[in-house]
Amino acid sequence: MRGEQVSFPLSDLTALYQTGGGVVFLSDCPAAEEKIVPWIGETYAWDRPRYDRSFLDGPIRSGGETYLKGIGVISGTSLTFEIPKGYRRFTSLLALDDSAGAEGDVIFEVLLDGKPAYRGRPLRMLEEGGTPVRVPPIDLEGATRITLKVSYVDDFVRDYANWIEPMLVR
Repeated sequence: MRGEQVSFPLSDLTALYQTGGGVVFLSDCPAAEEKIVPWIGETYAWDRPRYDRSFLDGPIRSGGETYLKGIGVISGTSLTFEIPKGYRRFTSLLALDDSAGAEGDVIFEVLLDGKPAYRGRPLRMLEEGGTPVRVPPIDLEGATRITLKVSYVDDFVRDYANWIEPMLVR
């Protein structure tokens, strides 16, 4: 379809992604480091992050919407990625997954080379209803690694969090 004109009703459009190297989704990249710190007890195999899936291995659903790209995690998870040369900004939506029910509450953070670049306010399913929050664009200049971190607030009960469309932009 490259170079061809296509027409269809806008209501049929579910997602639109730029190709050709302008963006890279972190869900398509291998993490250089995955760290899971449980609220209590041990880490289990099922605590691992899910790429392009929710933490419970279903579609990523937040605020009643379904997303194709993202990373589903449980609170206590940090994922570190190498930043390829030439990428200048990071952006993402953040939300609890709809499967978290009323109990989920988390804090999202972004670190560049281990230094804080963004820390959101606590997201609580009861207050937001799963509606995604946009991370302000983060300037990546000079950074070589980006860490996506999700922490628990009160406990880890149903803290199923989604990094929705986390991407590096040229």
